[in-house]
Amino acid sequence: MNSIPASQLVSVNPGVIGTGGSPLSLNSVFLTNDPSIPIGAVQPFPTYLSVSNWFGAGAIEANQAAIYFNGFDNSNIKPGNLFFAQYPVAPVAAYLRGGSLGAMTLTQLKAITGILTVTVDGVVKTSSSINLSAATSFSNAATIIAAAFTSGPTVTYDSLRNAFVVTSTTTGASSTMSIGSGSIAAPLMLTTATGAVLSQGAIAAVEASFMNALIQVTQNWAPFMTMWEPLIADKMAFAAWANTQNDRYAYVAWDSDITATQSGNTTGFGPQLIAGNYDGTIPVYPAIDKAAFICGSIASIDFTETNGRITLAYKGQSGLVADVTDPTSAANLIANGYNFYGNYATANQQFTFLQPGSMPGKWKWIDP
Repeated sequence: MNSIPASQLVSVNPGVIGTGGSPLSLNSVFLTNDPSIPIGAVQPFPTYLSVSNWFGAGAIEANQAAIYFNGFDNSNIKPGNLFFAQYPVAPVAAYLRGGSLGAMTLTQLKAITGILTVTVDGVVKTSSSINLSAATSFSNAATIIAAAFTSGPTVTYDSLRNAFVVTSTTTGASSTMSIGSGSIAAPLMLTTATGAVLSQGAIAAVEASFMNALIQVTQNWAPFMTMWEPLIADKMAFAAWANTQNDRYAYVAWDSDITATQSGNTTGFGPQLIAGNYDGTIPVYPAIDKAAFICGSIASIDFTETNGRITLAYKGQSGLVADVTDPTSAANLIANGYNFYGNYATANQQFTFLQPGSMPGKWKWIDP
């Protein structure tokens, strides 16, 4: 296996930022395009399993949550919470998602008959009489319900959350939805009392406006990252927002641009951060899993432990695979302002961990 000579590592004296008093929980916010998180909500998840159950075991959100909740090896504590917020990269439709029907059998569903009314895009929509006695499944029942409306909305069954979803056929700010009413609204769990939730339509998000709205919902977090790789201009917009937050929040930005490993790079994300002397952004090359690891490591700091502060350099997690295995790429990444997960070796030992634990701006080091 290729490796980076351990002699390339240098001792550093990381800067430490005092918090004073009782520190906030350094939870993370993961921004997702998944519409299951209602627009405007910041939904907490206490464990990997809760994330997996919500998004599905194979979802990217679940995969990254598994890394996040593992923190760094040998930490005294592990992350206690993870927030998800829906970031719409394109206009999205309003929807009404019912409460869980997980305890309802198909036989019970087939016994439901009646009328459903919702207000969609400001227009009251009342179904014709709905009779689910012929339904062959919950998904088929959704088709029957949708057919009872003459001009929308659409109706689907969300098998992950065991709920019917009534969705507007339009998108953007004018796309709106109400809680259900009518004789079958409660049996189908489409009322507030039965656990239904609303997500109103929205235009494509703008980075600073979105983040400003997010911190009005909760400030009980520190780093954030995205479940998709934004364009470089969008990364810079997130970084610009973090730069204005007086070191309160950090953007953990993963960047797969191969030019990050090349010398003389002046146009990449990291070099632009360096040139602009941005505070509050932690660039990491090249993959999303290393960003999740950094977020989880920050959330694994035990501030009650004597000398509990950490530097992110030399931290690792069992099972994470090194992305960088040669000294030239490692040196260029550091020069270009990036962190990375590297494989280092002496004559008789190998080590895999994060390097160099740095960030652009005045603080230089990621030392929460």
